[in-house]
Amino acid sequence: MKKAQDLLQGDTSITQIAMDLNYTNPAKFAAAFRKCFHTSPSEWRRGVRG
Repeated sequence: MKKAQDLLQGDTSITQIAMDLNYTNPAKFAAAFRKCFHTSPSEWRRGVRG
């Protein structure tokens, strides 16, 4: 999930990040991310960008 955090700092779509991390379903990636960080990928991205 560290790589996901790194990728979320860029402009790559969350769907593409999920695919890059070998998730076939972006919803499963989002669920795994939320389980790990207690926030969704999009919420995390907004927090990083402020």
